[in-house]
Amino acid sequence: MKKLDIQSYDRTVVLGALVVVIAMILSLPWLGLGNFYTRGEPREALVAVAMMQQDNYILPFFQGDFAFKPPMLHWLVVACSLPQGFVSETSARLPSALALIVMALVFFRFTARRTCPSRAFIATTIMLTCFEVHRAAMTCRVDMVLMAFMVCEILALFRWYERGLKGMPWLAALLASGAILTKGPVGVLLPAMALGLFLLADGRGLKAAVVCGIKLAIPSLVLPALWYLAAYRQGGEEFWNLVLEENVGRFLGKMSYESHEHGPFYTIPMLLSGLLPFTLLLVFCLPVLKYRSQNSIMERIKNGIRSFRNLDAWHRYAAIVAALIFVFYCIPKSKRGVYLLPMYPFVAMLVADAMMWAYDRHRRVVSAFSGTMTAIAALMAVAMSAIRFIDPQMLGTSRSARRMASQLAGIQAADDSALYIASIALLVAAIVVVIAMRRHRYASIVGALLPWICTTIAIDAAINPAIKNSVPDYDFAKKTRTLLGGNPAYYFCADDMEENVFTVDFYLDDRVEEFHSAAQLPDKGYIFFKEHNLAKIDSVMSGIDTQKVLETPNEFTCFKGKIYLYRFEK
Repeated sequence: MKKLDIQSYDRTVVLGALVVVIAMILSLPWLGLGNFYTRGEPREALVAVAMMQQDNYILPFFQGDFAFKPPMLHWLVVACSLPQGFVSETSARLPSALALIVMALVFFRFTARRTCPSRAFIATTIMLTCFEVHRAAMTCRVDMVLMAFMVCEILALFRWYERGLKGMPWLAALLASGAILTKGPVGVLLPAMALGLFLLADGRGLKAAVVCGIKLAIPSLVLPALWYLAAYRQGGEEFWNLVLEENVGRFLGKMSYESHEHGPFYTIPMLLSGLLPFTLLLVFCLPVLKYRSQNSIMERIKNGIRSFRNLDAWHRYAAIVAALIFVFYCIPKSKRGVYLLPMYPFVAMLVADAMMWAYDRHRRVVSAFSGTMTAIAALMAVAMSAIRFIDPQMLGTSRSARRMASQLAGIQAADDSALYIASIALLVAAIVVVIAMRRHRYASIVGALLPWICTTIAIDAAINPAIKNSVPDYDFAKKTRTLLGGNPAYYFCADDMEENVFTVDFYLDDRVEEFHSAAQLPDKGYIFFKEHNLAKIDSVMSGIDTQKVLETPNEFTCFKGKIYLYRFEK
C-alpha cells in the first residue's frame, strides 16, 4: 500500500480539518460533565424549557416574566433538545459549542485566503484557546452565539467590499438578522459602524459609508421585525418597555436595576485577562521592541498612521473592527468581559502576527513563551497528581478558604477516575512531544500551542466538572424533588427585583412557583428561600406551622448564600 503523502493535499484543507478537530475536542466531549452552577445558564435553559412546555416559541413566560433576550439561543437549545425530548446541560450548552466550531472554520478559511494558511491556523488556535472565548463556548449563554453571527457578518461585509460593494450584502444581512435575534440591534449596529469607519479610512467618503450601512440595515431588520411584532402582540407595552430598557437603557446607564456597572477602564483588564495565556506572549515581546524616545508625540502618531495605511486592506479592516468594539463597550456603565467577544478573532490575528514576527526576528521570545506553556502543563500534571495528598482543612477558615476547600474536596473525590488519570497522561504526552521536537524547525510554535491545548482539555475533563458539581444547588434540588413527589415547590420572593434560584428550578423541572405572602400558598406544601430572607420568612409565615427540612451544606450556591427548605401546613 502506498504511503499517504500529506504534502499532496492542499494545506488549507488539512489545516482547516485540524481546526475543526481541535474545536470539537476542546468543547463537545465535556459539555455535560458539570451541573449548572451559576444563575445565567439555567435562566437561559429555563426559557427553552418554557417554550417546549407551553408550545410558545415567540414570548414564553417563565417565573411569571418574559425572557430578557431575543429567542435565537432558546430556539437553538430547543432544536438540540428535541431528539431527546427534554433540555439537559449538554443540549443547553451545545449551541454555543457548535457556534464556536462553525465560526472557527469560517474565520480560518477566510483568513487563510488573505494571509497564509499557517498564520491563519495559529490565529484561529489562539482564538479557540484563549480564556474568554473558550469559557463562553462551554456555557448556555447568548454571548457565543452572538459572537459567531457577528464575526461571520463582519467577514461577509469585507467580502462584499472586495467585490466592489455591488448589489446588496444579502449574506451579511441574513447573519445580522441572526445576531439581532440573539441579543438585539447591536448585532447590526457594530458591524455597520465598522464597515463605515473602514470605508472612511479607505477614502470612500461619508456618503458611501452611510449608503452601505443602510443597505445592510434595512434587509437585516425584516426577520427580527416579524418576531418583535409577534412578541409585542403577546406582551404589549410591558414587552416594549423591556426592549427599551435592555437595549437603550443599558447603553445609557438608565436601567431600573444595577447590571454589571463598572468604570470606563474596566474593559482593559477584562481584555488582557480574557486573552490569557497569550497576553504573556505580548508581554514577552515588549523588551525586544525598538523605542525611539527622540521622536515627539506628534511624530509617533504620524508614524502610527503611516504604518496603519501601509497595511493591506484586510489587516486595516480587522484593526478597525477590534478598536471599534473595544471603544464602543467602554461607553456604557454596564460592562462585562464577554461583551468584547466579537473582537477576539481580530485580536488573535494581532497576537499571531506578533508570534510570527518574534519567531522570524527574535526566536528566543517564542521559545521563552513555549517554555512557559510547557512549564504550566508540567505544573498542572504535578498538581493533579499530588492533589489527593492535600488536606482541605489546611486552607484555613475564611470564606474564600472554605470555598476552595469545598472545591478541592470535589476534585479529590474524582481524582481516581479514568478520565482524571487520562487527563494527566495527556499533559505528560504533550510535554514529551515538545521535548522530542526541541530541535525541529517549528518546535517553539508547537510548544506555544500544544501544551496549552492539552491543559485546557485536562481542566475541562477533570477539574471544571468537579468544581461545578461542588456547588450544592443540584443536590439540594435532587433531595427536594424526592420530597415533592409530583407537587410544585414555592419560592419566597421578597420583592419584584429578587431573582429566583434558577438552578434549583431547572433541576425541579420548572415546577417552582413564586410567592410574596402566605395567602398565595395552598394549605400545605414546601417552600424554599434564600439565606438573607431567613428573618423575613418568620414574619410572612406567622401563625403557620413550619418545619425546616433541608438546607444546603454551605453558602457557596449559585447566588453565594444558603438555601433553606421548609415544610408548612396552615
